[in-house]
Amino acid sequence: MATILDYYDLNRGDLVYGIGEKINNYLDHLYDKGKLQTTLTATQLKTDKYAAINTYNRALVNSSFSLNGTTIEVDLAKIRNAAKYVDRSTVKQRYTQDYVQKLLASKFSPATVGGDLDSDTSEKLKTALLKGRDTVKDSVDPSVIEAAAKELAIRRSCKFGIEYVLKLDKAMIHYVMDGMDMVKVAQKDWFDKTIPRTGASISFRKISICTTELRYLFRNWGRIGPIDRVKFYYDFAAIVPPWTDVFFKSVRQWADYAKHLAQKHLTGINKSILDLHAAGKYKETVDEYHKVAGSREL
Repeated sequence: MATILDYYDLNRGDLVYGIGEKINNYLDHLYDKGKLQTTLTATQLKTDKYAAINTYNRALVNSSFSLNGTTIEVDLAKIRNAAKYVDRSTVKQRYTQDYVQKLLASKFSPATVGGDLDSDTSEKLKTALLKGRDTVKDSVDPSVIEAAAKELAIRRSCKFGIEYVLKLDKAMIHYVMDGMDMVKVAQKDWFDKTIPRTGASISFRKISICTTELRYLFRNWGRIGPIDRVKFYYDFAAIVPPWTDVFFKSVRQWADYAKHLAQKHLTGINKSILDLHAAGKYKETVDEYHKVAGSREL
């Protein structure tokens, strides 16, 4: 059985995705098995050596997101300058600057999290901000809204990171499934989050960034899957995509999502998907969705 040891190569730009502590476990495993030659800890590899998207996301600094009245402002110059600092601190010439340049030119740009929250066209932005902190809808505290804006920028950067890696020469995404509840991911469930603070902790509900990443991969698997440069793992072993792996007991929920996507994006060509779903053939529904969606970017 193939494992991450058979596929991982830090030097070509590979990134490990997943729950933070589980990424650490995998990086430790790679080190223990001789795939990483380093004196750094797993956390340092994530934040300083481009082993995960975390290093690139260091450019999205807190001070780049501010609330001016009812308008979220995004300071792109600060993000560019932060990227220069990351490159200096990691001794990697222009790695983060190249990433940020391409990120800012994409549909995932941090600029997309800015805007007037009181405008007639702000509903989509407000809904997106809630994914990071459900307290945004009732809060008048600028720091809450600014934190939600930064998280939304990171959430979008994580999706862009997948596309960025796949445009590098032979680089791969390694997605760690350990610790995941795939029913909750497929259904986009919320979970409780508490941030310890001096005096009083901060509690809110959110949708995990892993949920956003995996649902993005699912929507686009008809385009990304055939490239064979995104690998999934459980307990270090390579596995089939989680939406068709019965181990995660979520094939029905992914099929429901495939039906929703087919009705939303594939009008006129979705009959085969809807028919399979109606017949209770859920794995076949998922496979057919990816076949019909094909090379579309969704």
